[in-house]
Amino acid sequence: MRFRYSIICGLLFLLVLSVRPAHSCECVVDSPRKAFRKATAIFTGVVLEVRENENYDPEKELMAVYKIKLKVVKRWKGANASEITILSNNGPMGTCGGFSFHKGEEYLIYAYGKSRVAPTSCAISRPISDKYAPELMQQLDSAWFRFKARIWPF
Repeated sequence: MRFRYSIICGLLFLLVLSVRPAHSCECVVDSPRKAFRKATAIFTGVVLEVRENENYDPEKELMAVYKIKLKVVKRWKGANASEITILSNNGPMGTCGGFSFHKGEEYLIYAYGKSRVAPTSCAISRPISDKYAPELMQQLDSAWFRFKARIWPF
């Protein structure tokens, strides 16, 4: 009987030690190289229009609530037109942070898929005014970075 009690107490003790604190939002953002590989379009653009996506279907694409029309300022990948429309959640969803698009402001956009979805929470896309945007743009300007991002998996 005493042996069973010791085993049960020991297992309960191990269970208590293995508990991790819960956080309301933990983001896993891709590295710049991985984000470059996965993105179908990378560019900076000024917002011309923000409107609701009339074709929004949460079953198909959760992050496509809004259509954002941007004038392309500088492109690094896939943004061949002078104006591009992306799909986005346009702001914080749930308890996670994010940013909202505002008409007339400039953003660094990493868009994914044929429909060019650019999430704003837990994403590498950001306003140009963000403190990390210049560093990301400097990397994108580097031919060596773009070369490594295309061929090197890490």
